[in-house]
Amino acid sequence: MAESDVLRDARARSRETRTTTWTLVYGGVLLVAMICAMALAVVHEAAGSLTAGASWLPYAVALAWSAGLLVACLTFGPAHAPPATAVWLLPSPIDRVSLLRRALAVTLVLAAALGALGGLTTALVSGAEDKVVALVPLGGLVGVALHQLALRAQARGSVRVVRTGAALTAAAVALVITSGRRPGMTWGIASFAPWVAGAAAIVAAAVILVSLFRWPTWLRRVSAPSLRTAGDVVDTAMRGAVMLDPSAFAVRDARRAGRRRGRATSVGVVRFRHGSAVLDFVARDAVAALRRGGTLLAKASWMLGVWAFGAIFAPAFGHRPSVVVAAVVVWGAVAAAGQGLATWLSSSSLWRLVPTRPQAVTAALAVTPLVVGWIVATAALAGAGVGAADALAWGVLLSAASVAGVARRTDPPPVKFGNAVSTPMGDLELGLTAALLHGPDVVALCVVIGMIVGPYAGCLAAVGWMVRVVVTAKPGGKRR
Repeated sequence: MAESDVLRDARARSRETRTTTWTLVYGGVLLVAMICAMALAVVHEAAGSLTAGASWLPYAVALAWSAGLLVACLTFGPAHAPPATAVWLLPSPIDRVSLLRRALAVTLVLAAALGALGGLTTALVSGAEDKVVALVPLGGLVGVALHQLALRAQARGSVRVVRTGAALTAAAVALVITSGRRPGMTWGIASFAPWVAGAAAIVAAAVILVSLFRWPTWLRRVSAPSLRTAGDVVDTAMRGAVMLDPSAFAVRDARRAGRRRGRATSVGVVRFRHGSAVLDFVARDAVAALRRGGTLLAKASWMLGVWAFGAIFAPAFGHRPSVVVAAVVVWGAVAAAGQGLATWLSSSSLWRLVPTRPQAVTAALAVTPLVVGWIVATAALAGAGVGAADALAWGVLLSAASVAGVARRTDPPPVKFGNAVSTPMGDLELGLTAALLHGPDVVALCVVIGMIVGPYAGCLAAVGWMVRVVVTAKPGGKRR
């Protein structure tokens, strides 16, 4: 009996097949609906901005949508294996084509649906509603071609490079769309669209034709770690969509960070130079942050979203929405740069090993994340149109508050993880929610103070909280 027949018979005898299928369908539809709602909202705002009516806008929207779809395909696979399959069946001699074919078909259908939605969005932005019948199938065709290109990249092991390039392309095009600037292009949609659409259709059809004969080979070449990683992402996304839990990815990242050994911490083996232990800690923490340069750049690149957010919402709501989004970006950058500070505050052993005043070491390890946060915050807010003086003040506020929040995360959580409250939407884990907010709540409070009384007064609150963290620090994440 063939391997595919064995798998089919095993699935037919399983009692959980139908339940699992309906759960996957429900979670997938809900996840796609949320993503499409957010994407259409951004496109609607962009269509009403200063660039509305530009002849190049439909092409920019199509390019940004295609790049974003490629990023999504590479993030969720496109080939992925559920955790149980990755543990038990991937190491077995079963052919991966039979094992992963259904999961690959699901991502293929979703890519085609999102591509068709991109074609519909392009038609609506261009104002050519009569071309919807042609652009929607073309979008689905492009979505299938991008899915196959993502499978090829996954088989070659170049997922990270291709995904980074596609993400930067999507961010750059989205920034151009929302910046209000008009490139020097005068071609109209009516005269330019036919041969552009024809070229896109020919290229997509060629990619699909090649993939019809090559996709089994590509699927067999995908590495097991790539399948496990993509399966973990899909499982987390499905669980978050079904349970309406936006913290699912945060819990996953925290779990992965706990398992990751990584390189030496920013404290490492201390050798005092030039008679200054504090400066030695500052230098070593800066070197450790440079070693994590890829992570820092990935976190800081989200400032492009702050620029686009400011271009869209600043005319109607002022710069407060940009400040809120910048706070999230700065928090991510400071958390990545402040791993040395977090390790120091949460480890009692390091306090006993280092013959230096603990407060001086804490202050030294806070320098690098403070500088990184201030640079990211100032650049993000200045690019969003905030005045120079206010951008500098908000930069100090957000960076100092983020450093204080990173230190607060090392404290024991105020609520136990086992507490849960029954609600009509299901059980609400209060302990998990409190643990996730333990640290970012400092940033949120300082931002609220800055919005109420001004950024300069908010700076005093944020800096004061950060100084309190340095002065009252004790080993094991406790406070005096």
